[in-house]
Amino acid sequence: MNFFEQQERARRNTGWLLFLFTVAVIGLGFGVYGATMAGLHVSRGHFPVSGFRYEFGTSRAPGYRSTHRPSPDAPARASVPRRAAPLGWWRPDIFIGCFSATLGVIGLASLGRTAGLRAGGIAVAEMMGARVVPPGTQEVRERRLRNVVEEMALAASVPVPQIFVLDEEGGINAFAAGHTPADAAIVVTRGTLEHLNREELQGVIGHEFSHILNGDMRMNVRIMGLLFGILVIAVIGRGLLRIMSFGRGGRGRGGGGFAAFLVAGALVTLIGYAGLFCARLIKAAVSRQREYLADAASVQFTRNADGIAGALKKIGGFVFGSQVKARRAEEASHFFFSDAVSYSLFSGLFATHPPLHERIRRVDPSFDGHYPQVRLLAADAVEDGASGAEAFEAAGFAPAGQGVARIATDPASVTRLVGNPNPDHTDYAAALLRELPDALREAMGSAFSASALIYAMLLSEDAAVRERQVATVRTGLGAEMERETWRLAAALGGTEARWRLPVAKLALPALRAMTPAQQEAFAGTVGALITADAQVSLFEFAISRTLVRHLAAGRVAPPRATVRTLGPVLDDCRTLLSCLARQGQPDEIGAQRAYAAGAARLQMPTRLGLLGSEACSLEATGAALDRLRTTVPRVREQILDACAHGVLADATVTLEEAELLRVVADALDCPLPPFLTPAA
Repeated sequence: MNFFEQQERARRNTGWLLFLFTVAVIGLGFGVYGATMAGLHVSRGHFPVSGFRYEFGTSRAPGYRSTHRPSPDAPARASVPRRAAPLGWWRPDIFIGCFSATLGVIGLASLGRTAGLRAGGIAVAEMMGARVVPPGTQEVRERRLRNVVEEMALAASVPVPQIFVLDEEGGINAFAAGHTPADAAIVVTRGTLEHLNREELQGVIGHEFSHILNGDMRMNVRIMGLLFGILVIAVIGRGLLRIMSFGRGGRGRGGGGFAAFLVAGALVTLIGYAGLFCARLIKAAVSRQREYLADAASVQFTRNADGIAGALKKIGGFVFGSQVKARRAEEASHFFFSDAVSYSLFSGLFATHPPLHERIRRVDPSFDGHYPQVRLLAADAVEDGASGAEAFEAAGFAPAGQGVARIATDPASVTRLVGNPNPDHTDYAAALLRELPDALREAMGSAFSASALIYAMLLSEDAAVRERQVATVRTGLGAEMERETWRLAAALGGTEARWRLPVAKLALPALRAMTPAQQEAFAGTVGALITADAQVSLFEFAISRTLVRHLAAGRVAPPRATVRTLGPVLDDCRTLLSCLARQGQPDEIGAQRAYAAGAARLQMPTRLGLLGSEACSLEATGAALDRLRTTVPRVREQILDACAHGVLADATVTLEEAELLRVVADALDCPLPPFLTPAA
């Protein structure tokens, strides 16, 4: 599965969604106009309502007798019949008013809900009433869930998502939500934790990571925001009927107005439910086929079809199935791993997921249609280990770039690896997690210690610079933070350099627990520590480009992808390729060769040659990457392919080169798994 093709597919689906939404809004606009005209006809007495026939210009029903007696001295008035002006059914002025009002209500409601979801997956999880799983949890089921999610995040090279549990839900279900991997959240039900074993849980989480990597969850959030506006029409109609239920039933003055509102309210309610029908159809049309792809990706991710097949079979055999009872379950039904709500009518038409037995047969052709009996897993039977670590070590793999290593792949395969981690990557992540010192694992359990851990990783080896950095921490954050930083710096002593970036990503969930003000102070301290020696190392650049940027996700919107060709960004590509060539090659000839290999992939004109060393700072690279983020996925694929050919021009890759290439990929929102090579 090609990551960039899936990103383009998600972009096309966005256009399809907007088209369907526009059609639905136009239909609702006509419907509201029809309801308004029907109400006006009733108010003018054109239709009998509830046994009454109203006369235009008066609210007097037949049989009404006035108690007013004219004065004998008053002059007699001629009786002049009052006739209503013809109304008709087509009034452009009324149509424009109704359509504008409908568009305004739907637009404001959709924008309001979309703004409420700006924080990404966390906002969706909290809307559903989910509880966050703290990084330092000791509950065995939650600890197992964290291990599985962390393994897959490290394998896929994405930030570790926030993890939530729906404590009140006994069904087996889960979902991923967010705009980008940086603000993603994974939510599972209590039934999932209590009834799935580790490999089944891996299958479900692998399915959700496919949605994260392929852009599906961004589409789901957009669906929720847009369709909420359509649902508001039904809410308004019900509100009109509720108001009328407190009216006076058409007696006395205002009876005609009451009947008009009654008819209009009933019709708007009916139209609103037609809109709800359309909204469910749109969700089903956009969502259903993605589930087959996510199931296949889960099998590829875990090398185990039995995991996701077993989870699906348990859903079929479980008394609660995959049902979710939360109040907003219907609104978020397209997010879930399996059908969260059931419809008594049109169930096949509204289903956001394919039939359960079809999904099982696609990953397990031997399925005979029999669903197993599901029992609660005892707490002492819950596996809580890094299951792939032994297999990875037995296979003799190691991360490429420890010193200098010859990788067993060609540069053209790098872009195929983006967004497609294989089981070796998952096993590598499991082995890395198992090797981490206990002090580092414990530090990731709280925002205080996690921030101190990042500060400790940024301390310089130069004693004078290190003293200035620690003074910055003490002055800005206090003596307690200084002591924690020193403690974790000692724990980091002797650890391998390849652990540094993964540890930083593992610390993200704890860092996200900080308030915006605390996050701002954290980012400021990180910046001060990086600039303490007046130069930026590759690791410091990686921290500033990944950790701080991902931490701001949900508060700072990512740039829109508007650049569709390479032409407008060729100068930025030149800067990026030059920096990679200068970083990876010690001599001018090697740098020229590496740059030429990358530039040839982009067919860059000869006038755009290798930049000098003074123009190849990491700061210049960062600025170029910011602008390159505005390109569409297909252009990003070309850029990353050129970078890979430049870095791998000599068929060797150092740890610094590998990490820099992965930082570049991350900055372009292209998750590139670790390079692995058989250990010597």
